[in-house]
Amino acid sequence: MQRSSFPPGLYVAATPIGHLSDISERVRQALTECDLLYAEDTRRARALLAALGLHRPKSSIRALHGHNEKIALNAVLRELDAQKSIVLISDAGTPAVSDPGSFLVRAAWESGLQVAALPGPSAVISALSISGFVRWPMSFWGFAPTKAGARRSWLSHVLEVRGIAVLFEAPHRAASCLADCAAVFGPETLMLHAREMTKQFETLLRGTIAEVAIQLEYNSKPCSSKTQAHPKASWSGSLILVIGRLKAKARHR
Repeated sequence: MQRSSFPPGLYVAATPIGHLSDISERVRQALTECDLLYAEDTRRARALLAALGLHRPKSSIRALHGHNEKIALNAVLRELDAQKSIVLISDAGTPAVSDPGSFLVRAAWESGLQVAALPGPSAVISALSISGFVRWPMSFWGFAPTKAGARRSWLSHVLEVRGIAVLFEAPHRAASCLADCAAVFGPETLMLHAREMTKQFETLLRGTIAEVAIQLEYNSKPCSSKTQAHPKASWSGSLILVIGRLKAKARHR
């Protein structure tokens, strides 16, 4: 591996959420030139490097994920103290937002170490940018709880924050999550449902929550929602839900 042109520090790098061409030249450079690469999944990291035609020693690719982040902190901080340049990536998109990395970033700041962003693809910002929902502020909530009761309670908290809400959901819970969204936010609330963004089977559904729920269940039937769906798309892949124009729930005194 060639000598790194990146000064010592932690570089939080955004990788493609689907289309490989979305990676920046600066991130490509960091992936090969930084001393160490910490990845959410080392196998996926190696696959990404191979797909991009990039190479680096296998021993310089290390794991940092939700199960080991707090344990691995001290080792990473020691490497940074030793004047190493370290690039941090997640499986896709920008690390430390919904994916692992925030504990490491905070620890690096608190230790007086250099932290820098290598910006690029973000599922949250990409979905928000094509939603057409213009009322601010915007809040991001990450993944919804898996249990129905906890999810409805969580959505009630979302409702208390005025503006646009962005949340993630697993594909096998899409229908139940939309039902809960309709119950909490109201079925006529506007929504953008995005799946597999920038990939071959990208699917975008926009309309009221009720319309999107119908289109999700009966994808071959016409609906008044605005739809861009691949005919061969199967309902797999993480979902991004952008909820438009929420009005803060009134608090009873």
